[in-house]
Amino acid sequence: MSIEHPEIIHFGYITENNFELQGDFPVHVTESCSQYFLDEIKQNNFWCYSPSNKSRIFSQSPNCTMCGVHSEEHGQFMVQCLSFLYGQKLFTKSNEYVDSVRLMRDNWGLLISNESIEKGLTYCNMLWDDITHNKAEVDASRVKKRIFGIIHLLFMSTSNKILQFERFMFLYIAIDACFKHFLEMNIITKQKRNIPHKERVKYISEITGVKFSDQITEEFFYNIRNDVFHEGIYLEEPLGYSCVDGTKNLLFAQNFLVRVIFFVLKIKAKGFIETVDTLDRTCVVIE
Repeated sequence: MSIEHPEIIHFGYITENNFELQGDFPVHVTESCSQYFLDEIKQNNFWCYSPSNKSRIFSQSPNCTMCGVHSEEHGQFMVQCLSFLYGQKLFTKSNEYVDSVRLMRDNWGLLISNESIEKGLTYCNMLWDDITHNKAEVDASRVKKRIFGIIHLLFMSTSNKILQFERFMFLYIAIDACFKHFLEMNIITKQKRNIPHKERVKYISEITGVKFSDQITEEFFYNIRNDVFHEGIYLEEPLGYSCVDGTKNLLFAQNFLVRVIFFVLKIKAKGFIETVDTLDRTCVVIE
């Protein structure tokens, strides 16, 4: 799934035949996914599992194009940003498939119009330019890969094949990677480089304006992390055991990460940023 010429990148797999974007980076579904492929994934409620040969997507042809990109690296970056805004893992390489993902639009519980997605991609491209032409001492390639990794970790945390503590680990690692991103982009001063983990989540909350709730504080969140990494305990139970309020805490952590990623991508949005503890579907408008 590579670039045919500098302005177009092929990717997959969007199962909505009528999905289309205009704007600076037009997206088109060029062909429907094969009926055999759709029948296979529908049997698993649109989940794809790598251990199953029948439901692997390695052999599927890309069914979408994005115009306006100027290199393969740029195209891959923009498609991953689209993955986040669209709410479904999208692929630019046939061997990019990892573990299990759901080939259905979800949007993390957010309602985002196609028009807002178009605006969001424009912000993401501005970020690409900022990173590429950053005059500070920054490894542009690594920064871009880190953003890719943060978004990918969010998708990995949604897998229904992993346990609750594993989901939490993916989410926490992504949040910590956001701290590293803010540090390298000089959003966080170098003096804060060595602040302890106990203060990192709180600091991210302060600079992004994404607030914790009264029920789940930064300290509570950090203590969960400490128990998992240092004591093999998740919510007062051994790792892998059923936990009280485990799902609620994970949804909160996901809500927090999603909102921080908007800040990472420098996307200006309104309608949700400070309401982390709500689990209702929220309408997001990108300005």
